[in-house]
Amino acid sequence: MFKCENCDKELPTFLGKEFHKRTCAISNDALEKIKILYCLNGKSVKEIWKEINVPQQQIRIIIRKNNLKKKIIKQKLTQERKNHLRQKRFEFLSKKSGKTPWERRQAREMSTLEEWFYDEVIIKENMNEKFHISYDYPVFPYFIDFAFHELKLAVELDGPHHFLDEDRIQHDKKKNDNLISQGWSIYRIRFDECNEEGKKRFLEILQTTPEKLRINESEFNLDRFNLSKKKKKVVRSRSEYHQDERNNAYVEIHEPRIKKIRELAKDFDFTKFGWVCELASKLDMPAQKLRGWMKKWVPDLLENAHSRKNSCKVLEKSID
Repeated sequence: MFKCENCDKELPTFLGKEFHKRTCAISNDALEKIKILYCLNGKSVKEIWKEINVPQQQIRIIIRKNNLKKKIIKQKLTQERKNHLRQKRFEFLSKKSGKTPWERRQAREMSTLEEWFYDEVIIKENMNEKFHISYDYPVFPYFIDFAFHELKLAVELDGPHHFLDEDRIQHDKKKNDNLISQGWSIYRIRFDECNEEGKKRFLEILQTTPEKLRINESEFNLDRFNLSKKKKKVVRSRSEYHQDERNNAYVEIHEPRIKKIRELAKDFDFTKFGWVCELASKLDMPAQKLRGWMKKWVPDLLENAHSRKNSCKVLEKSID
């Protein structure tokens, strides 16, 4: 055992006396410098190693033992860096499938609800001759689906996700407040209102003053659209599946056939030869399957029925 002069620790000699003395001395001398460089200046381990010439592994040990926390320095992006990120973003969007809302916006493509409003309302009612209408009109930091500039009216078409996603609902509320603060009136058309009734209602409201226009929020029942509660699939085991199939087959096929054979059995002779073919023709089923079917469903009728085994037994008794 030996006792270190710097840290006053007692360690066995086989751990390396000289190595511990060297590293311990380094840690005591370098601790203050590492605190300044790492905690105050926010420099990395590699940068500290270049300045104080202490092994990087030893620097990491000192940081971990003393629970030092690095100062996070927010870097301001240069114009060159911004241009580089912008270029990378355009390259990323060019490789996408074109199905996301942002990709459609970049390609100036409309959603199904926006196409309905453009075709059924703007084109058929000649709205372009009456008003100056812009599609995807930018009002920082948002975009308006259809902007009527003379009335300063923003028409928003909301799909089901506008009412199911809580984040989307909060986003729409912030958007409403922002547009109202800038003097815009907002009219939201729900996905269930994209029909003739919704079109008539919008045309009637369009003739009124913008002050009477509403902000349509999630004030309707989602249960009738089966969107809020998705039905869970019923998972059945293989035995349950076959049992259900047997039950269905019994109700559809076997039950009416059992009733029919019970009625025929009152006046039918099962002891005569050839009764299988005769009965199978009346039940509209193959004669080869009749005996096995009766053994499963009506075994009581086969007790005294004629068969080759029974006829052989009768001959043996007569011979004896």
